[in-house]
Parts: sequence; C-alpha cells; structure tokens
Amino acid sequence: MPFEPVKFIVIALLYYAAGMVGLSPELVAQRRVSADTHAVSQPRMFSAPSGEIHYTRLQRCQLEVTPVPDSLVADVMRRCLMHFSSDRVAPTDLPLLLRLALIAHDDSLVEAVIARQLRNLHTTSDQENAGIYGNAISAAYEVVPRRLDLVERYLKIVNTRWPGATRVRFDILWGRLVEELQSCTDTTLVTGDQILAGLQLLQTIAQSSGSEPSNSESAGLMEQVAGLKNFFTPFATFLNEGPEAGIHQLAALSNGSVVGKQMLPVTGQFRFASDSSVTTESVHEHPSLIILAAPGWGINPAKDGETKDACLGTEGFVRMLQRRFPTLSVTVVEPVVGVSWQTGELMTLQEESDFERNWLFNELKIRGTLLIDTVAYATLPGHDRRRIPGLSETQVRLFAGNLLNRNDEWAYRLKMFLVDASGRIVLDPSDMFSWHRLATSVVNRVISKTH
Repeated sequence: MPFEPVKFIVIALLYYAAGMVGLSPELVAQRRVSADTHAVSQPRMFSAPSGEIHYTRLQRCQLEVTPVPDSLVADVMRRCLMHFSSDRVAPTDLPLLLRLALIAHDDSLVEAVIARQLRNLHTTSDQENAGIYGNAISAAYEVVPRRLDLVERYLKIVNTRWPGATRVRFDILWGRLVEELQSCTDTTLVTGDQILAGLQLLQTIAQSSGSEPSNSESAGLMEQVAGLKNFFTPFATFLNEGPEAGIHQLAALSNGSVVGKQMLPVTGQFRFASDSSVTTESVHEHPSLIILAAPGWGINPAKDGETKDACLGTEGFVRMLQRRFPTLSVTVVEPVVGVSWQTGELMTLQEESDFERNWLFNELKIRGTLLIDTVAYATLPGHDRRRIPGLSETQVRLFAGNLLNRNDEWAYRLKMFLVDASGRIVLDPSDMFSWHRLATSVVNRVISKTH
C-alpha cells in the first residue's frame, strides 16, 4: 500500500483530539508535569544548556522568596506553605520544610515537622533523638533573622529529655558560642567573661560524659575543649584586662605570630587621601588598620543605607569598623601590575593608580590612605621575553622583617594588621575574617585604651 501523507496526518490529529477531549486545562497540565515535580523555565541565574530545571513544589517556595525584600519574606513564605503539611511531604523533604517554616515564622509547622522526624526514627537512642533538635537549632541559626528564641527553647528540651546525649549537647553549645563570636549582625560587644563562661559550659558537658580512660567520647571532647581554651582564653584576657595583659598570650597562639612585634613602615610611589581630614604622613598617630591588598580587592561596593555591611566580605567589615570607630586610621597598600583587573587592558602607572583610587574611595567607600606600591618584574629568557610580576616593595620589606610568611597564600592576596598608636601589631584580622563580633570587640579594646 503506498504511503499517503495526508491520510497519516489526519489520523494522527484524530488520535490526539480523542486523547485530550473532555480534559480541563488543569488535567492537561497534570499530564505534562508529574504530581510532585514541576518543569519550570530556568531562571537566568541558573541558566543551563537545556534551558530547563526540575524543582519540587517545595523547592519552588524557596525560589519565590529569592527576589522578595526581607520585610515581606515571612508573609510570602507563609502563603506558599499553606499547601503543605508535615504529614504529607516525603521524609527526605522534611529538613527543607523545617527551614522554610522557620523563615515563615510558622512555629506550629516547625513543631509538627520535628514531631514527625522523631516518629520516623523508631529508636530510643538519646543521641539520635536529640540530634533532631540539634539539626533544628542549626537551621534556626541559618535563617534571617536568626531564631534565637527557638535555640534556647530547644536546648532546654535536649538537656531535660536526653541528658545522655553528650555529643549533641556539646555541639549545640559550641555552635551557640561560635554564633555569638562570629555574628555580623549583633552590634553589641562581646566580653571576656562571656567567652570564659561558654568555655566552662563546654568543659562541664565534656566531663559529664564520663571520666574513664576507656571512654573515647569523653577523651575526644576534653581534647577539643583544651584546644578551644588555648585559642580563646587569650582573647578573653585581652578583653577583660586590656592589651598589655593579653597581648603576650595572643602572641603565643602560633609560632609565626606577628602579634606584639613593631610594624615596619609601609610606603608607596603614590599617596592618596580619601578627604582632607585624612593625614598621609604617618599611619601610627592613631590605632591603625593596615591592609595589604591585591589589585581588585573588594567585590562588594557600598550601597546607600546598607545595614549589613559587616556581612559583605572584608571590605564591608572595614566600612563597619570605620563607622563605629571614627578614630581608626585605615591605610590600604595596593601594587600596580600594569593591567586592569576588570578589563585586562594594559594601563600606565598613572592610569592604574587613578583607577584604584576611584575604586577604593568612590565605589568601596573606604576612608583613609591609599598607597600605590611598585612591583619588581622578572623577564623570561630566550625569545619569550614576557614580564612576570614579582613581589611589591612593601612585601619584600615585610617578608625580610618576618611580618609575612612566604608559605601563607594570604600574604600574596590580602593581609591585615591592627596596629596600636605605638606602632605595635595587636592583631592580625586576616586570620579572623569570620569572627566579626570578636574582632570588633578587640578593636574597641585597643581604641578605648588610647583614650
């Protein structure tokens, strides 16, 4: 029988019409999309070669609040979660549902999710049951704003119902201490007594796990406590008793520590001041923050009305310190490499200097002094003859003075020194990028010592 294209097309259309007749638009959509997974157009920020990505319905709730202002996130999330119940989602989706419920401030849904997770365990193990609340506490720290009220409530539940869950209780208290010292949104200063009290709680729990030599968990926790006390006790002494009492303990934290040493002079071929109130003659007239930065330091330009600067990289943290401590002098030393870090185009010394000055003062909005440092170049032999940038003059001087470590990769990218009015290095904030609140408290102690 000869092939008849027209007849074939007519029959195919009839079959298609017969399959779709009587179906509402909603049922047609259900044929195309599975019950629990939606194929949605890929947002630009998630672009992929296929142009599509598959999200579960619960994951789409998370996507809906991405472009929403913070003040509206809870309301939008609450409306989205109206279609979900803790008893009807898959067990693997419960951690995500818990986090979204925290964002929505739907405490009843949070409690329902935890209750189902406990029922699903089918165990009497203190560690595993308490671990459910431990995970909830971790999620409460991660959402914005943090649910510190739930942290305290769940910690009391764990201590009361599962006192034998030593590891979980220890991790919860350690997480709480870390949150207190790292917080970039808490503007209150931490005290040395707070640090010591947190360490004492950790030690008490570690000791409660048993003192028998064969108890590996107890031995491991006590070893961890010893390491934490070794690191944080010098900061507690520094905050409680002042720099003179704590600086020697801080210097002993590591063999290569520069704390307590005199800062060597930093120089540059060009000096720029952000405004007329900034002096470029000396960086040691007041407590100073000296920053050795690679070209292009700072990816988070300042925004008007920004209230979370401390959470936006090191440059945001510096802006926050300057607003909080107006007498803190900031000096940034940047090398010139002859190439724009934005476009890759060749630049003269003057062009690159002007570009870096505009970036630091007008885009990053950092006040202070900019020193443009020169870099020594090596030329490859033979026919290649390419120039390879080496160390800047400041780096060479600080390496020679043992204020920089050649094995430290940050020595070539970003290094910071907190220097008191006498020129002595009090802190290397480069090692404390994430300890925002603790570093802020140390800066406050140094500045208050000079007044």
